[in-house]
Amino acid sequence: RTDKLYITDAVAANKKGGGGVTVHFEKVSRQEAGGTIQTHIRNDYPIAKRFKVKAMLTDQGKSVTHTTSGEIILNPNKDTIITQQIRINKPWLWSVDEPNLYTVEVCILENGQYADKQVFKTGIRQAEIREDGFYLNGKKEYLSGTNRHQEYPELGYALSDNANYRDAYKIKEDGFNYVRCSHYPQSPAFLVV
Repeated sequence: RTDKLYITDAVAANKKGGGGVTVHFEKVSRQEAGGTIQTHIRNDYPIAKRFKVKAMLTDQGKSVTHTTSGEIILNPNKDTIITQQIRINKPWLWSVDEPNLYTVEVCILENGQYADKQVFKTGIRQAEIREDGFYLNGKKEYLSGTNRHQEYPELGYALSDNANYRDAYKIKEDGFNYVRCSHYPQSPAFLVV
C-alpha cells in the first residue's frame, strides 16, 4: 500500500464483519445472481478525503457488471464501509466439477485517479444444507473429503505454487471433492485450483 487512503487488509483491520473487500451473493440461480460488494476503507491523511469506489466483475477480461458509488467524504483518521449492489445475468456458477471464477476489482478513485485497488477471484454459488443433505446450486452433492496441511518435510510452509497445484490435482484425481484445510491461511495457489 502506498496511499494513506486505502482498502484495509481483511485480517489487519480487526473489524467485526470483516475488513478489506467482501463479496456476497444472496440470490443465485442460473438466470441471475444478485448480491453486494462491501469495501472497508481507511483515511490515514490528516485531512478529509473525497473519493468514489468503483467495483467490477470480469470474466476473461470482459466486464460482466460494474458499479461506481457517489462521492464519499471520509474525515481524517477514520474508516468507513461502503456497500454496493451488483447483479449478473446468466452467471457461470461455481461447482466442484466446473470451478468457474470471476475476477473482482475494487478501486478507490480520487479525482479520477486510483488511490488504491484490490483484485481477486471469486465464485458464484448457492450452498444449502437441507434435512436430506448438502445441495450446491440446487443439486444434491455427496461430499467425499480429506484433510490437508500445507507443508512438506524439509520445506515446511515454503511450498511453491506448483507444489500446491500438484496437491490439489492429486486430491481431485483420487476422487475427493471436499478438502478441510488446516487452521492457518492457505496459499492462493491451492485455493483457486
